Amino acid sequence: MNIDCYFRLDRSAAFGLLALASVAVFAAGSKLYDIEYQIISAALNHGTGETDDEIVIDVATTGAKFGFDSRDRDDTTLAKELGATVIALHEFRRVNHRSYALQAELKTKANYQLLETSRRSEIFNNEDPVVNWQQFRTQFPRATGIVRVSRPGIDETTKTALVYVEFDCGAECGSGRALNIAQQSDGAWGVASGFLLWITSPEQSVEVPSS
Repeated sequence: MNIDCYFRLDRSAAFGLLALASVAVFAAGSKLYDIEYQIISAALNHGTGETDDEIVIDVATTGAKFGFDSRDRDDTTLAKELGATVIALHEFRRVNHRSYALQAELKTKANYQLLETSRRSEIFNNEDPVVNWQQFRTQFPRATGIVRVSRPGIDETTKTALVYVEFDCGAECGSGRALNIAQQSDGAWGVASGFLLWITSPEQSVEVPSS
């Protein structure tokens, strides 16, 4: 599967949100359900362990920043190639039309902190992104970066879900992944499959093909 042909991501948005001292707009009176926190927790625990010192998670969900929009694939084909269901894909778009505020209801293997919007604005207040990240590492010396997550798009069976996870680790360092989360026989949620959608490094900024 050639992911780079299918998805469009505003790369300036990927890092500009952290660099700008802006205030996130949350859905008033809205909150995530318990099942969503279970799914997001499974996504965060994928690739992390108890040896990780600390995870810093942006309190704001990603919103409509990444909607799995394809230029040349219908939703049925796109969902199949992502390993998701069409309903999960549609639900992902519906629930992520704007940002929501996460609560401290995540269950992760490593310790985590929610990065409030006001504190993020105080840290990322310089025109130089390098300085911003120096300020971040001063305040969070045990963290490797900032994680942002979407709300899960849950299919009609409530057994599978599609989640977008983004990791920012520096002025020119970051990645975005799509994760398919499935409920296991014991009721716990786990990652069934994942796709690296984009990655940024000092040398290049590309959307990554996935087989």
